[in-house]
Amino acid sequence: MFQRIARAPICDIAYASQSERQKVDICLPRKKGGTDVVFFIHGGGWSAGDKSLHRDACIKYAKQGYAAAAMNYRFINPDLPPERQSATCADMLDDIGNAIAAVKARMIEEGYTPRKMAVGGCSAGGHLTMLYAYSRGARAAIPIAFLFPDVGPTDFTDPAYLDMPVRLARDLAPRLAGRADFDPLAMSPLHYAAPGAPPTLLRYGALDELVPLSQGTLLQAALEAAGVRSDLLVYPNSGHGLDGNADAALNARYDAKLREYFDTYF
Repeated sequence: MFQRIARAPICDIAYASQSERQKVDICLPRKKGGTDVVFFIHGGGWSAGDKSLHRDACIKYAKQGYAAAAMNYRFINPDLPPERQSATCADMLDDIGNAIAAVKARMIEEGYTPRKMAVGGCSAGGHLTMLYAYSRGARAAIPIAFLFPDVGPTDFTDPAYLDMPVRLARDLAPRLAGRADFDPLAMSPLHYAAPGAPPTLLRYGALDELVPLSQGTLLQAALEAAGVRSDLLVYPNSGHGLDGNADAALNARYDAKLREYFDTYF
């Protein structure tokens, strides 16, 4: 049942001190006690974007009785060579773990008991969502119930991704790793798809020129081989923004599937 109102967002909670970007926002429901959490990681090519992109979604979920949070994380600099990066993919994963711990601590302080957590993000945020959950999720401060990432890179060895017109995989991956001689599998969520991984609801656009559809189909196959539930919705007329006019009807189907995940895993 919708509560119609929620508490005012609690903004810019610091979860670490290495960077001004290490902040997280929380929206809490009116009713205190045991509460499930919806957690967002923003996109932006690992070098741009802000947690405010998810403010409306956080407020919406708080009105539905969930706690909701959105975080910022440290960026790479696409203009600097790999060895001069001040943050790497590993640092971003550290940021996610610390932000989740900060959300749990603040919820307890405010009179809530975190139960389970759903994590979502778009593009780079989807990549970090999956990479954290599959490789480090077992030690998250709040248990991860399921994931709902959109258009996230999953495999930095996929030829279709390496040969995209916009060469994110070739140009940004070494910077994301912080070294030119990096292991692409170490940053690939697909590499960590294994039994016990969280159920994952995926969306990809068939016309995406940044992250190809193969990133979704390859991950879904790996998850299914590991015995992990994975649902993939393909938007046949959409690019990276999943906003093709001919695909608008698919949003209702996605909303219904996402609600099924909430009802099943929370």
